[in-house]
Amino acid sequence: MALLIGSSTAAALACSCSNEALAPACQRISVAQVVFLGSIRSSEWDPKDPDHIFRNYRFNVETAYKGLPLGTKEIVVDPGHGICERDYKQNTEYIIFGQKLQGSDLIRSDGCSGSRPVEHFPEDRRFLEAYRRHSAGSFVFGKVFQNRPYNPYYDPDAVPLKGARVILEGDGNRLIALSDSRGGFRFEGIKPGNYVISANRDPFNPEHPSWKIAVPDEGCATVFPVLQAQAALSGTVKKSSGTPAVNTTIELVRKAERNTTPEHVFRTLTNRLGQFEFHDLPAGDYLLGNEIFAGQPSNSNPFPTYYYPNSRDRQHAANIHLEPSQSIANVDFTLPKPDARRRIRIEVTWPDGTSPRKHLLQLMNGSELLKNVGDPLPGQPDTNYRGIVIFDGYAERAYDFHVKYWVDDLRTPGPVDLKRIAVSDHVRVQPGKHSITVNLVLVKEELAAADEQ
Repeated sequence: MALLIGSSTAAALACSCSNEALAPACQRISVAQVVFLGSIRSSEWDPKDPDHIFRNYRFNVETAYKGLPLGTKEIVVDPGHGICERDYKQNTEYIIFGQKLQGSDLIRSDGCSGSRPVEHFPEDRRFLEAYRRHSAGSFVFGKVFQNRPYNPYYDPDAVPLKGARVILEGDGNRLIALSDSRGGFRFEGIKPGNYVISANRDPFNPEHPSWKIAVPDEGCATVFPVLQAQAALSGTVKKSSGTPAVNTTIELVRKAERNTTPEHVFRTLTNRLGQFEFHDLPAGDYLLGNEIFAGQPSNSNPFPTYYYPNSRDRQHAANIHLEPSQSIANVDFTLPKPDARRRIRIEVTWPDGTSPRKHLLQLMNGSELLKNVGDPLPGQPDTNYRGIVIFDGYAERAYDFHVKYWVDDLRTPGPVDLKRIAVSDHVRVQPGKHSITVNLVLVKEELAAADEQ
């Protein structure tokens, strides 16, 4: 669960894992000492923690794949106490990849171990069942991208490349595959050992001429070639007054190709002259504008959604086509007038009319966090806001208001997902010029973990 509450978010972001944490089971199997399928039986305080801040999880072992003695029915998992702690949920089956803790019966499986809910990874389960029967074999697979992915195993902004010629050489053989509409390719039935893989497609430029890979005795090797189109787009954005739109986020959305690939968004900030530049772009068809990917502006942006060259709706937006290595300049447009500010007062109460007063209160607009009230950070004094949130919105916009109130103090020990929150009903507010008051009643209490579902 992501809590946007200052330092807690910063701490979560400070946990940095290698890309391989999201690698498939056929790759994780060779680096994990223990692999099993199981679900939480109970949680318990870490016996090494006298302050009762950290918990371990006792798992039922449903199927053991690696590293556990025959007949093991349960095991205690240390989720990694600290920045990279893994948040496991009740009533969820997990594939656990872990390491044995020296001098202990515990298995360490933290946020960088790659453990995952099995329901979202059916291919992993199929591989592990084949591995258990010693029939998994060795294979190579991956994807070809037009731009370097942040994490090749999961990056919604990485653009795949169809029709690339992928060549696998080794063991005296030379195998060839073409990447599919999602950039994917696969080589099966190969022998373990060292191989060299390369990819090409004119007129794209390979980031590297080749990649060396090692194929395990039973499992897979993955590789993600990048063939860059290196297209570019630049222009200038002005305000309706004619002055430059300074430090304004501009979005470039690469349109989906026949619904076989998702849309991808690229963002940049204008400089002091209102100029923007996009470099190393994938080839394809694009839409350009302000807040166009989500189709509605965030509350931090005073300008409404607007498409190049002069449209508020996608239907009338201009299509910009980029070929590999093409550069288009002087793509200029003017934003409409910013939306007008509107003061909105939110009054939050319990059903009996009393108000929450000091724990964290989060004002939401649909799924967008608008404002935190109350200070949940250690060492900070309590506040007494009496259930009142003053929010500066915009007159031209509709809102779907609701709130979350953290009944349990976030500064006290215990897992965040097991703390209680109260939630209100949703109240829809239509556009309008005048200041208004909105009453929200906390009608339901639940564990924070339930709010994710």
